[in-house]
Amino acid sequence: SNSATLTISAFMPIRLSERLNYLITYPYGCLEQTVSAAFPQLYLADIVSLNDEGKSRIRRNIIDAINKIALFQLSGGGFSYWPGSPNIDQYTTTYAGQFLLEAQRAGYVVNPELLNTWKNFQKKAAGAWSYKQADLGFYNDFNDVTQAYRLYSLALAGIPDFGALNQLKNYNKISSRSKW
Repeated sequence: SNSATLTISAFMPIRLSERLNYLITYPYGCLEQTVSAAFPQLYLADIVSLNDEGKSRIRRNIIDAINKIALFQLSGGGFSYWPGSPNIDQYTTTYAGQFLLEAQRAGYVVNPELLNTWKNFQKKAAGAWSYKQADLGFYNDFNDVTQAYRLYSLALAGIPDFGALNQLKNYNKISSRSKW
């Protein structure tokens, strides 16, 4: 009636289910947390064994996240950080878009209009970026990391922007993160 498990390892245990449960039930409703809670669930079945109930719960969570993300989208295609905010957050716009692309690739239904307006926004934002804005210290939205991530997301979407990529590549103060 008693059992025990002994684990010997050079690494600390990751306690995946405990950490995932914390992530899923995180209390804030911003865009970043919504995406961060759902994104790893796209791949969870690939790394842990799940019963049918677990698979169903994950599926519901991902569908709920896709539907919630749509509520953050503004008319121009970008996403706000908080629901109802009129301001676009550049980095989380890219993060949400990447999640939507990956969810679609995983077989989830993503409203094509949601993705198309996001893609159009990303193309416009990539074309409008200038290293001069970054040199002048215009917010975090214009830094090279945000632009590099935006360009990566456009490539994932199948619409790379080579002109904007070359402009970023030629920026003499480009950070190592952006180069990677």
